[in-house]
Amino acid sequence: MEAASTHHMNDDGIEFEMATDAAWRDSTNDAQEDIMLNDGQPTGSEEIQRGAEATKHAKWQDLRAMWVALGLDVPPLTERDRTCGVATSLESTFKKYINGLMDILRADTDPSTKAILAHKGVTGFVDDLRRQAEQLTDPPQEIKALAATFAIQDERELDQRITASLTLSGQIDALCSALTSRTELCDVCLSALEAISAFVCSGGKGLDNFWPERDIEWDGNRGAAFTDGTRLLPPENVKPGDTLPPNVIQHHINASNLPESAKDCPLCELLRIAIILDSFRKYDYPIDRPTEELSAVIMAIRLGGGTDTFSRILDGIRSSQDAIYLMIERNDKQDNGKEHPFVLGNIRVIWQKPASMTNEGSKDRKVVFTKLNVFTSASTIAEDELNQLPSRVIDVGPAGSEDNPRLVQTASESQGHWVALSHCWGDKDKHPLRTTRQTLADHSKGIPMSSLPKTFQDAVIATRALGVRFLWIDSICIVQDDEVDWLKESEMMGTIYEHAIVTLAASAAKDSTHGLFVERPYAKIKFPSIEVPFRVQTADTNDFDTLGTFSIGLDWRQEPFMTHMDPMLTPLAQRGWCTQELILSRRIVHFLEEGMVWVCKGRSEDETGQMIIGRGLSEGDWATEWGRIIFEHSGRLFTYEKDRLVSLQGLAREVSKASNNSSSLETYYFGTFLVDIPEYILWASYRHGEKSKSCPSWSWASAGGAVWLRFRDFDYGRPDDSFGNDCKVLGVDRTSGLLSIEAKRVNIGNLISSVMERNSVNDLIGEKATRAYRQPLIQGFSIGLKDEEPYGWIEFDDDRDALSEQEDVFFLLLAQADYWTKPFPQHWGLLLVKDQVLENTFNRVGMGSAWNLSFMRDFEREVTAII
Repeated sequence: MEAASTHHMNDDGIEFEMATDAAWRDSTNDAQEDIMLNDGQPTGSEEIQRGAEATKHAKWQDLRAMWVALGLDVPPLTERDRTCGVATSLESTFKKYINGLMDILRADTDPSTKAILAHKGVTGFVDDLRRQAEQLTDPPQEIKALAATFAIQDERELDQRITASLTLSGQIDALCSALTSRTELCDVCLSALEAISAFVCSGGKGLDNFWPERDIEWDGNRGAAFTDGTRLLPPENVKPGDTLPPNVIQHHINASNLPESAKDCPLCELLRIAIILDSFRKYDYPIDRPTEELSAVIMAIRLGGGTDTFSRILDGIRSSQDAIYLMIERNDKQDNGKEHPFVLGNIRVIWQKPASMTNEGSKDRKVVFTKLNVFTSASTIAEDELNQLPSRVIDVGPAGSEDNPRLVQTASESQGHWVALSHCWGDKDKHPLRTTRQTLADHSKGIPMSSLPKTFQDAVIATRALGVRFLWIDSICIVQDDEVDWLKESEMMGTIYEHAIVTLAASAAKDSTHGLFVERPYAKIKFPSIEVPFRVQTADTNDFDTLGTFSIGLDWRQEPFMTHMDPMLTPLAQRGWCTQELILSRRIVHFLEEGMVWVCKGRSEDETGQMIIGRGLSEGDWATEWGRIIFEHSGRLFTYEKDRLVSLQGLAREVSKASNNSSSLETYYFGTFLVDIPEYILWASYRHGEKSKSCPSWSWASAGGAVWLRFRDFDYGRPDDSFGNDCKVLGVDRTSGLLSIEAKRVNIGNLISSVMERNSVNDLIGEKATRAYRQPLIQGFSIGLKDEEPYGWIEFDDDRDALSEQEDVFFLLLAQADYWTKPFPQHWGLLLVKDQVLENTFNRVGMGSAWNLSFMRDFEREVTAII
């Protein structure tokens, strides 16, 4: 059978044929190797195998094409080529080159063949080699050396092509295999590990997690700063000769020794990788950012070259005369209020970069400050006291159960532990399984797992895994079409979440079909880690005994290569009912697309240990921060407008119980405690919208959307010195919502003078901030006489044209705030219009601020009723 062929042109312009007959295709398909990188170390990745097979296939086609061009028989691929990987492949390639070169050199060498050999690196001594070959039965040494050079070159090119073809997980798999192939710790690492072990055995005496000092400039002054509230800050420099605290250990005295040692020592190689990664770091907030993608950095490490930045980093390490330091950090997760021995936490790698590695005036970090993870046993949660069970719970069965869960009605005063689920219902067509009066009996007999949406199934699995018997889910444990049951249970939801042993938050899921256990972008990416000895010096012989081992690894999910996981920036955090769920829950596990986040009264952090900005208020915070709660809650979404206030009822109940709060549930009216009036009725809308008729106009809930307490946020860079009432609150009628206040009230309809400019952030500093109108979405108006400086500004809750307003508008003076910058006092009040139905009653239509009260000088306080 005649072989078909295609014509190809090599780099030197020599045309040669590449056969494409079926037999050759079959042989090359059989020869697609399950290649092993790093001297035979298996990668364990199907992705690597697929990439290797395709690349090896192409490589052998190129090799065959050269043989065809030289007029030689195609060298057959052996079984070893297909199965034994690079090391054996290199040997067989070497033999093929020797045999091929001998055949070439013993024959007449035409110009085409010479050109091909020249392209492969053979220059002027081809004829000498050919004369030697004609006289010898065995290949001369020169031909052996040449064949070895060709073979190494081919395999190196192959390895680079395979590496370049891999995705991130394949790159890291290969990197981990290379790391684990190193088995001999160097003397420097052994000494450092002995020092770490000694410090742990000392109980962590002299622990200092803030070495060396960081300098930060604040208002022209410099001072030590160790954290910005979310993370430890890298130092600006590491001064040679600094006295080291007991938990800081010097590693290589010169970083220039690290590359050579890393060729054989696994810990040195791990440090080298960590330093390279952290060197691609530039300043940002709340986390630093990389200058290049992680995949590009890993590929550069694998190939030993790549970008200019990578070359500059390698040169910086090789030329550095500065030491590398390891700082031991305590694992404080083991501390549950009891006495514990010192537990080894993270190990910080600290190294001063040479000036050549940082650009002047750039955001490049000057000091490597990266974290190695130490893997220890998991900590446990102290067992909660038993609490009264909710009216209904889902019995998931014992751990390992495969029975269908069922809804159970709990006995009065029965106690136990339960897990609560916080989730989004989603659009109406995606609403989850619900209990109704019709399905209540069936759910009590059993709920087939197949009928549960994925989020509920995952919650059942997680609850069983935690060894907890009961699970609470709102849509199943409350009878949704029974108004009486819904109102009774919704008032208890705050208590249910507060007393749950843990809340599982489906934070990333828009509805119940997405689940808790979402596919994470790094799920298949390995963390390079090594096992090292825990070596302790004996008192009698001064010899070192190995008492055990522990693992040190490098988590990619740290600065700068990480996605900041904030549970407050998720679909769940937009849901109105989550306000009290997230605040009252004693422990929450947020399931995000990037990973999990743990929030409790003591800490908020992701699974890598990175501190999280997200909500984690202690009782002392939420009991005295009702204004902050209003701000967050008002901006969330509600399927039913009536839920805007109902969903806060449970939280208000708990706030009223707090010992550090003077609020009482008896004086809680329409989302505001009486003690917080007038402070928390001085709210402003973020944007115009139709006001709700289901609550009085003075309540923030009437805005129907996000509000902010303007008098508090207005003074950016100018803290309040004091806030005082300029009125007397007389009370609120619980039924009608009528608020009675004794205060000065003035008709300002004739004082609304002009449209105010919308200011930039730069206009909000110092004295400018007092007179600036800080609202980009709602138009403000100045008040005052046209020929004089403005007295202040006002804004309306709706989009009325104030300059053409025919209706009387009144300013009700409520409060005064003193500031540190001029003008010192600023006065705040509401805008009112007369109610069209009730006589001597007003509706709120906006709010405003004045710094000149001359227009109110001749007025006295009077009682004003606001509905």
